[in-house]
Amino acid sequence: MKTILALNNSDKDSILNEFIVNFTNAVNLYCGTETLPKELEFVVVECTIARYNRLGSEGLSQEQIDSIGSSYQSNIITPYLPYMDSYKNSRKKVKFL
Repeated sequence: MKTILALNNSDKDSILNEFIVNFTNAVNLYCGTETLPKELEFVVVECTIARYNRLGSEGLSQEQIDSIGSSYQSNIITPYLPYMDSYKNSRKKVKFL
């Protein structure tokens, strides 16, 4: 994650760890798990990177600087809901009596 963000020291570790804990909790709550499933670790990584890149722009939905514009999805985790739904569905077990 730090490689992707081009962070070479530990200055930002505490904020990254906070984001990791928050997104891990969100995934676990959504999926009904106690520990983060290995299959969904990428969700926490991608969401943490997106959240870190949004520092300073928390309340914005759109930003325009000269001719370059950015728009932000309101909820960082939303694009990953299909993956979490797929995980949840794969855990459902059918019991025959």
